[in-house]
Amino acid sequence: MAVLENIFSVAAVVWIIISVAILLMLAVTYFMTMKEVKDATHLKENIYLSEKIISPAVYGVVKPRIILPSSYRDKDIELVILHEKTHIRNWDNLWRMIGFAIVAIHWFNPFCWLFLKAFLADLELSCDERVLVKLGADRSKEYASVLLDSKQGATVFASAFGGARIRTRIENILSFRKLTWFSLVAFIALISVIFYVLLTNAG
Repeated sequence: MAVLENIFSVAAVVWIIISVAILLMLAVTYFMTMKEVKDATHLKENIYLSEKIISPAVYGVVKPRIILPSSYRDKDIELVILHEKTHIRNWDNLWRMIGFAIVAIHWFNPFCWLFLKAFLADLELSCDERVLVKLGADRSKEYASVLLDSKQGATVFASAFGGARIRTRIENILSFRKLTWFSLVAFIALISVIFYVLLTNAG
């Protein structure tokens, strides 16, 4: 019994040390990232230009900034800005931080790291879909072209326009079809039938 108590005590100490180390590393990364874009040049509204980044992204949570590479000064940024503003409305940077915090606590579980990777990719896929709902399927090729021209940025706490599985995102964008009312009703009906069957079988 005493041996088991010692094992659990040691394991608890190791868990705390590694969790705190990961959280500290994330905190340092966050402040270094924010410091990196602190001297960005104001363009308009909450949009800035910086020579230190290679891909458009949203930085910050409370007062988020859209930071664009300086090379975007003379580009048509309509679709890029629409994408980043969608991230802001969805509080995606906050969700990213929550995801990393959960992994820091459950660092010993390999599935958490896999789920985090999938979760971050899904944030981008979800953002793309919300943008396409506004744009319409007729502008999907234009949106895909803009995405393809963007470089992938390795940002931890920033939602980057060119981040997360470019090929998958391009394929999803080009195959996007807006959900019709008939499809929505059919989907709800299907879910209702499944729930009914499960409940009646359970009884």
